[in-house]
Amino acid sequence: MGTLMVLILVFDQTKPLFTQWRVGKNGVPFRFYKLTTLGKHRSVEPSQGSSDARATRLGRVLRWLILDEVPQIAINVLIGNMSLVGPRPLLQADIDLMAARLSPEDFAAWYAAYSSVTPGWTGRFGVSSRKYKIQSRAYLEARKHCDIAYVREANWRIDVRTILVHAILPFLDVNRSN
Repeated sequence: MGTLMVLILVFDQTKPLFTQWRVGKNGVPFRFYKLTTLGKHRSVEPSQGSSDARATRLGRVLRWLILDEVPQIAINVLIGNMSLVGPRPLLQADIDLMAARLSPEDFAAWYAAYSSVTPGWTGRFGVSSRKYKIQSRAYLEARKHCDIAYVREANWRIDVRTILVHAILPFLDVNRSN
């Protein structure tokens, strides 16, 4: 992680660590860490993955290889506000979007599941979300389904499989950010 941070400092000339507040277990916010991959001109739009036009040249590589997520394991997982597998931690704005676009019953069921577990570095939705347009109705429905299913069916075998799939994603699907 130290080497990657130095590379970001040298090539992108920006602070190497990006932090953001995310919503964790029981709705408690926590500081979320990633390596900085976007240029200085950021917007509030959702990320578009490794092909995001706002990403730096180095940032695109880090995103494609999933190396921008190293701080989530080195910091968030080790201090306990994230686990290796679980629903991905969301911004409050993402939760508000789910509330606005899902039926009240679907939102209540999803949020009960989402907030009942520690969010994860990877999860069912994270490894399948690449086939949906970000924040589309299908994307939100898939998130709801995957998060609820994970909480109901979680076990170590599913976790190991999910981690392995996440780790090899860059090599399986080069167009995963579309």
